[in-house]
Amino acid sequence: MRVLICASGTVGDVHPLVGVAHAMRERGHEVILLANEAYAPLAEEAGVQFEPVGKPEELQTIKNNPKAWTYKHGWKLWVQGAGVAPMPDLYRAIEKLHRPGETILAGAYLCFGARVAAEKLDIPYATIHLNVHTIRTVYNIFAFPPPAWLPDCLPRSYLMSQWEPIWSRRLWLWLAEKFFIDPVMRKPIVRFRKTLGLPPLRTSIREWWNSPQRIIGLFPDWWAGEHPDWPKSVITTSFPFWAAGQKVELGSELRQFLDEAERDTVSGWRKVIVFTPGASATHTATHFMAFERACASLGYCGLVITSEPPPAETSSHVRYERYVPFQQLLSHVAAVVHHAGIGTSAYCLAAGIPQVVIPTLYNQPDSAVRLKRLGVAAEIRAERFNERRLTHALESVLRSPAVRARCEDYACRLRDVDPYPQACDELEALA
Repeated sequence: MRVLICASGTVGDVHPLVGVAHAMRERGHEVILLANEAYAPLAEEAGVQFEPVGKPEELQTIKNNPKAWTYKHGWKLWVQGAGVAPMPDLYRAIEKLHRPGETILAGAYLCFGARVAAEKLDIPYATIHLNVHTIRTVYNIFAFPPPAWLPDCLPRSYLMSQWEPIWSRRLWLWLAEKFFIDPVMRKPIVRFRKTLGLPPLRTSIREWWNSPQRIIGLFPDWWAGEHPDWPKSVITTSFPFWAAGQKVELGSELRQFLDEAERDTVSGWRKVIVFTPGASATHTATHFMAFERACASLGYCGLVITSEPPPAETSSHVRYERYVPFQQLLSHVAAVVHHAGIGTSAYCLAAGIPQVVIPTLYNQPDSAVRLKRLGVAAEIRAERFNERRLTHALESVLRSPAVRARCEDYACRLRDVDPYPQACDELEALA
């Protein structure tokens, strides 16, 4: 069987889809990954064929745009640049590779060209989601950032929607789709569908966003929560931990740094705290300085993972690295400070590591709420981030027996759990 896997977005969005492609190839299928040309090395590492859709410079243009890292404009730029713009090219690539009766198709939620191709060419199709909030629901609704003026002692504005009656939530979701989301997505999709002789759409989210055949959530059910209004075609698996990169070892200098870090004689945990902002471009030298001082105040060594150049002056107890194999690192770590990206959150949960999250945009506020509900993380509002709050948050998770117990509990739940066999079963069932 020929399996076409379509991926879009940043490397954190693409990597789990490459894991699906690798798992399907291991089952003996002919697998082709369709993604931006920048991700060709990932396909080679997974041992699957690659079909480029889009140029690396197009992806880099989005990343370099400062508005891409703001909550107001970022989602529009990614939807237009990673979803709408590649749509015709992705459709034509699928049309070229399609073998009637022998092909199944899977794609991330931004792969609009795959959704059109599945409909026009009658290809069995599954939509794959990495985050809960991208599957439409009025339950556990997406966590929008609260206003900057809201005092810390008051409930979050984005949680208030859960206290409202269902009819009110449905109204707000309808208004958001009608006046906020559809104006960005629906018209270009409808125009392209019209060139193929497909009927118009009334809405892009409620009517068309997901495959009617199968929706696969790469997250566990206890992370997602209850969603009575989800389509019956939704199945959840677990967090995807693709084994790529496991052969990459920690550098000798970094390993020496970690080995020299003192052990906590009570817990036995390594006394190293990690700060990894991920792909978000919202961190600054001020964040790094606050992190260095918080580590010093608590008596911990620190490790900052960032593609940005380190500050001119850094503390001797803090090391800066551009890249570190995360799975190999976590056995040396006491806590992780990050922006609540779903990948980092999942790896920390699997390793039983306490977290401090500073959500800013996209899925991050939603993930932060879920981590806090699980009792494994403390949150700092991005606009209020400073040394004092970071020190207090780290102290609260590092010295709490309850947090440690919850971390160990969820690490046990994720131990030896592999979502890829179940995802592959669902894809094969489409045929």
